[in-house]
Amino acid sequence: MKSSAYVASVKDAMDDAGLTEMTLSLGFGIAAARNKTIMAKKVKEPEVGKISERINDSKTVQKNIELSKKAREASKMKEYLKREKAALEKIKKASEDKVPKATDLKNSNTVQNHINDIVRKGTNKGEPSRPYIDTDGTTLLLDEIMNAASPVKDSVLSNVLRWDVEGVFRGSKGTWELVIDKSTNTIVHFNFVN
Repeated sequence: MKSSAYVASVKDAMDDAGLTEMTLSLGFGIAAARNKTIMAKKVKEPEVGKISERINDSKTVQKNIELSKKAREASKMKEYLKREKAALEKIKKASEDKVPKATDLKNSNTVQNHINDIVRKGTNKGEPSRPYIDTDGTTLLLDEIMNAASPVKDSVLSNVLRWDVEGVFRGSKGTWELVIDKSTNTIVHFNFVN
């Protein structure tokens, strides 16, 4: 019987027994049918004794240490680490100084309570004293105040930013005062003073 006919007959027998797919999936296939060795070479045993001899060789150890030092110096790792540290500090500072968007701000209870304040004397007597606090234009006004000048950090509270910006309200020149708490995105003070 020729080898191809033999392989075919073995395959037919394996098909009948339901073993073909299993045998092929295990990587045996035709090699197993022909009874050929799958791993022809023996794996060498590790040479354990020689490794310990090399470690005890102090000249080799010293040479490896010197080569390692030279490699570190050539890589300029210290310089790289300094630049990386400076960049990380810059990123941290930028995130600390980040000003929230006007659309993300909410009023504190104190600011909210001033919505109903009424002017008691002068030409605007009887009108709301702070109508700008909670209207459709509030976000635009806040945005203009925040973009008109850089905020100043509060000397007492760590997450508080303050703006004092010149402006006009009801025809009078004065200063817009805005104070926000960055940690809660809350307006803690919002007033116009002339």
